[in-house]
Amino acid sequence: MCVQKPSVRKGRFKMAKKGNLRFCLTMIVLLVITGLAQTATITVGPGEDYDFDNIQSGINAAVDGDTVLVAPAEYVITESITFKGKLITVRSETGPDEATIQMSTPTDPDHASVVVFENNETTESILEGFTITGGTGSFFSPMSVWVGGGIYFNASSGTVRNCVILQNMTDHGGGIMCISSCSPKFIDCTIERNIAEVSVGGVFVWGGGSITLTNCVISGNSSKDGGGVQCWENSTVTLMDCIITGNSATGATVLVNGYGGGLYCGPTSSLTAINCNISENSSGVGGGGVMCSQNSLVTLTYCVITKNSAGIVGGGIECTEGSVTLNNCLIERNSSLRWGGGLSSHEPSSSVTISNCSIIANSANQVGGGVGCFNGSSATVTNSILWRNIASTGSEISLEQSPTEFSIAYSNIAGGQTGISIDGGSRLGWGEGNIDVEPLFANPGYWVHINDVNIVVEPNDPNAVWVDGDYHLKSEAGRWDPNSISWIKDDAISPCIDAGDPNSDFSGETWPHGGRINMGAYGGTREASMSTETGGLSLPNVAYIYSEQGQSTEDYKSLLNTYGCTTTLIPSNEVATTGFDAFDLIIVGADTGYLTTWTDEQNVAAVEGSGKPVVGLGNGGYWYFGQLELSIGRPFGGHSSENSIEVIDPNSPVFNTPYAIEIPEDRSLQLFTKTDSIGIYLWPTIPETVTGFGRHINEPGYYFLVAEHDKYMFWGFIESPQKMTDLGKTLFINVIIWTANKAWESEN
Repeated sequence: MCVQKPSVRKGRFKMAKKGNLRFCLTMIVLLVITGLAQTATITVGPGEDYDFDNIQSGINAAVDGDTVLVAPAEYVITESITFKGKLITVRSETGPDEATIQMSTPTDPDHASVVVFENNETTESILEGFTITGGTGSFFSPMSVWVGGGIYFNASSGTVRNCVILQNMTDHGGGIMCISSCSPKFIDCTIERNIAEVSVGGVFVWGGGSITLTNCVISGNSSKDGGGVQCWENSTVTLMDCIITGNSATGATVLVNGYGGGLYCGPTSSLTAINCNISENSSGVGGGGVMCSQNSLVTLTYCVITKNSAGIVGGGIECTEGSVTLNNCLIERNSSLRWGGGLSSHEPSSSVTISNCSIIANSANQVGGGVGCFNGSSATVTNSILWRNIASTGSEISLEQSPTEFSIAYSNIAGGQTGISIDGGSRLGWGEGNIDVEPLFANPGYWVHINDVNIVVEPNDPNAVWVDGDYHLKSEAGRWDPNSISWIKDDAISPCIDAGDPNSDFSGETWPHGGRINMGAYGGTREASMSTETGGLSLPNVAYIYSEQGQSTEDYKSLLNTYGCTTTLIPSNEVATTGFDAFDLIIVGADTGYLTTWTDEQNVAAVEGSGKPVVGLGNGGYWYFGQLELSIGRPFGGHSSENSIEVIDPNSPVFNTPYAIEIPEDRSLQLFTKTDSIGIYLWPTIPETVTGFGRHINEPGYYFLVAEHDKYMFWGFIESPQKMTDLGKTLFINVIIWTANKAWESEN
């Protein structure tokens, strides 16, 4: 804290001894020498103003830590770009639209990948801001094939950021090939329209390699087997916030090719996708969207799998001798010409676990419109909705060929058990909590005539086109609307709300909830529709007073709206003329403490005269509460950079209303990654009108979270929600809801 300056005792600083002086001089010399070895920026571009006119020469001149900065141009090469094991950054000045590296006729056809990482590079070798095109791959002698048309990793890694890997072609891994113990990272990249003659048009990871793709688009890639991304033989793929769309596995030979249009996980490998969109991919045989086979493991969480198609089996997902886990996924409008429109699983070693998924409007010409399990496979489904799927047999679920086993509980299945076909000695475990009731989706998708969207038609109509839907559940208490990015209220409430497994974790759902998870893809998440079971609490309508409508102000509004607290922004120069009757709580923004907002008596009178509870943030709250002559305002405090609190009473309702926060044994909670803060000095005693909730960890006389008269709450942190931890966001929302409800309770 900086309330007072520390005193300095006389004689504290003494002359250094001769030995210590020599040590200090030696350190100074070392620091000077180190400073001379600064990293350099090497420029590449056409003309005399640059250090080099080609990228490889710039790399050759660089040492670890350097940056090779490349001017906008098309760089036509005949030999692969290689980092030569250097931990450097090769970056274009203006991005991939204006900087292209194109392979022309290669000097050596066996080395015709555009960029190669093969000299033990790490993720500190960075390629950024280029279009990579025209590559035809490098010869991989152990298999006598050409691999990695655009970028080739061989037992090496690298980071590729903001690049477009476009229209490359080779035998395997048309866009990207990763072989052996490599672990590259791709961030904000587009991998598009690459072709492999044999397998995997987009990204191929093989033989113990791993790859992480974040916020990438993998689209329009094609091969006979594996269209978008494939891992094979002890390899790992992780995708986060990616779009995998329009890829195709064009082969049609069963057990040979035509599998995994979008994603393909092969022998003893693992693939994880989080918050990804897997759409409009196709395969000639199986796994139009996703293929899992041969002792592999696929885990999809918060994914949308939609409009994928397969020539024979598994329009959305196909599992053969593998394991698939689906959490909070929407599987919609996928199709298969024979079996398993949404998902298919077969062979005794196959298992599928489905939790909180919505499987909607998928179709199979023969059996298993939603889910098909065959030939001894097993599946477990909980907290899910299967609705409006279509097939000649088993429109929602089809089980065939003993000893196929299928268990389902706490789920909504159209037609109940009549929507399930059971044949060949298969066994259905019909558990507790299953229902057959119209789920009341916000706006389910539907088929219309291609020439008139007002004419609804059947799916088999040759002129039918699909209109996308919204599968959030209707609620009178509140439903998340992704279009307006806000909570809205309906005139009905879905029977799937608070209808999931009582033992499932519901803590991720936005309050109010009934203490029980919802069915469907959004159950257990912040987008779960709200319950009318409020426990006597209400969500406040919030007025947020600010001085400058910058990012911090918008971040607070977004956070509050996300948790169901409808928020209106009030500029500080309009406070005196604003009527606050429509609001339940007022937030005084931190930025209002730097100007004259609260030295204006009319502004103070307008807020105080409203009678509403007030949460004051940082400097703004400090000044406002000071004007009211409260103990939690100016001048009773000091500034610091503390980002955590020590909890005074773990049983205080602010730490469990409405969201339960786990308090560790040392009672410390980190609320921000970094922030300035103000602590209210309450020492040695706290006034009777004041309640302390959180204080400085090392200086317990200073309080960052403190209330007065059950109406005024001081939140002593200044930074925006972008710097909050998840725990900090939860506590902030608790503070808002608890303060509003506590004030209502006091009034009544």
